[in-house]
Amino acid sequence: MLSVIVCSRQSSWWGLHEDHVARWVGAQHEYVRINNSDGRYNLCSAYNEGVDKSSGDILVFVHEDVSFVGKGWGQKLIDLFADETIGLVGVCGTQKLLADSYDWSKANVPYVKGQIYFPQAWYAAQPEWVGKIVPTENGFIHIKYSQEEGNADVVAVDGLFMAIRASLFDKIAFDEETFNDFHFYDLDISMQINPLARLVVTKDIEVVHYSIPRYVNKTVDMYGKALLNKWADKLPIMVDEKHVTDNMGVTSVLAEGLTFEEFMAKGADNE
Repeated sequence: MLSVIVCSRQSSWWGLHEDHVARWVGAQHEYVRINNSDGRYNLCSAYNEGVDKSSGDILVFVHEDVSFVGKGWGQKLIDLFADETIGLVGVCGTQKLLADSYDWSKANVPYVKGQIYFPQAWYAAQPEWVGKIVPTENGFIHIKYSQEEGNADVVAVDGLFMAIRASLFDKIAFDEETFNDFHFYDLDISMQINPLARLVVTKDIEVVHYSIPRYVNKTVDMYGKALLNKWADKLPIMVDEKHVTDNMGVTSVLAEGLTFEEFMAKGADNE
């Protein structure tokens, strides 16, 4: 069974997100909401409580502003975890983490893998994208970090969606002391899993992240440096060369857009 664990701060989205997951998952699951409307948790402490409350053998940690594209993503996860060597599945990530940068995407081509949809507004203030996309009202940008289909072995995944084998939590835990905010929990848990099991990015599960830009500020920089310090003796880290393929670069295309509430309410009947 899947346990879908969500740290929720937007009470107006609670029913929408839970219903959306139920309609699209296509597998037996439970929805474990950690109520953080009063800000009592950091993300690591919320996820650790979610682990304690869960009964599934696959734990899916997903942001409450993430929606799914297409039915049956839960069964796809179950099929992936039938391979007992796999411990973590994400939708985007990297085959290489650098020793001098806490941004996983800085590994660049050919190491970044996966795909994601963002609202076009996400990039409105990103200087590197000015002139590279044509603005459209309420559009999506489909970012393909790699062009090859299927799955890719990686060393770290982005935390917007992480599915982890529950049994690993006998040996790992989200580090709520070092990362007592909402940053770099994903790269840290990835580093914990690396010596224990394979990490995989799949392109068979597609998600939309209704997010705003995360600018590098003093807080992000502080936690990023904490990550680099914690794992200084393990970085840089890279998958075996046999798993590195030429992904032909990062591409982006525009797609039809909906608001978060519209997409959640649309349901799985309109694939």
